[in-house]
Amino acid sequence: MPRGTANEYREKKRLEIRDLRRKYQTPSSSRRGTPALSCATPVPEHAMLTRSSGSKTLPSISRSTRPALRSSTVTLVDRNSVAPAKIDSLPASPQTHFEEVADFLRTCNPDMTYFLPAFIDFGCRSRSYLEALASYSDEHMDDIFMKMASKALPEVVLTEMDIWVLKQGLKEFVDTTKSDAKKKRKSC
Repeated sequence: MPRGTANEYREKKRLEIRDLRRKYQTPSSSRRGTPALSCATPVPEHAMLTRSSGSKTLPSISRSTRPALRSSTVTLVDRNSVAPAKIDSLPASPQTHFEEVADFLRTCNPDMTYFLPAFIDFGCRSRSYLEALASYSDEHMDDIFMKMASKALPEVVLTEMDIWVLKQGLKEFVDTTKSDAKKKRKSC
């Protein structure tokens, strides 16, 4: 693949992600100048680069393949002060089986339970939704995860590695649950 084509593809993807973030940004967060869920959504220790105050500032990145980051500075979340997401704080109803989604997020390595509110807000609340999501193409899953994060967790920058962890974890979780269901049927 010619180098210009790869750079054009990266730039196109970067612009798509930026547009998705703008599209799904909540009105309250854009009016106040602060993320809507900044107090309510914990960010895990392995998590993301974010522009929050009180954190260490990373040096500017200067790479010809990433022109958008050339003059940016980002800060790293203080990993010692972050608590894991609590499932008990979410409203439970008879139709909501978010425990299955939480189990999936716990099986990811590293643990991605901080992403549970994004799944629930997006409507992915049970194993059947996870199975449907796992059947999509990798590109479609990337788009869905970006939409989820930008809508429910606007203060968190979802990295390519986070998306990869979610995709791999989802595929493994669905494969495991399907094989467990087959074993149960055989034993009955």
